[in-house]
Amino acid sequence: MGAFASCILKNVERFSGMMKFSYTKATIEVNATRLENPPRMEHLIYNVTIYTNDKKLNTDLLKKNIEKFGTIYNTVKLSCAISGTVSVKQHV
Repeated sequence: MGAFASCILKNVERFSGMMKFSYTKATIEVNATRLENPPRMEHLIYNVTIYTNDKKLNTDLLKKNIEKFGTIYNTVKLSCAISGTVSVKQHV
């Protein structure tokens, strides 16, 4: 889950340059459902919060890019379901 979270945060930074938006910080919360027999992750749920005053940020496009180009994201997606949100908080 740590590598998964790092992958998403790294891509937020990467896509901020490509999508031309600025932010002061980003946080992520990841929760997982783990099954015991056989041991495996069944479902990951993530919530990314981006602190910004930039009105140009298209959260839907950012989420789509993270899901399409995240290497760890796509590796994990092969073995379990993933769902999540990207939201913005106005940074004062």
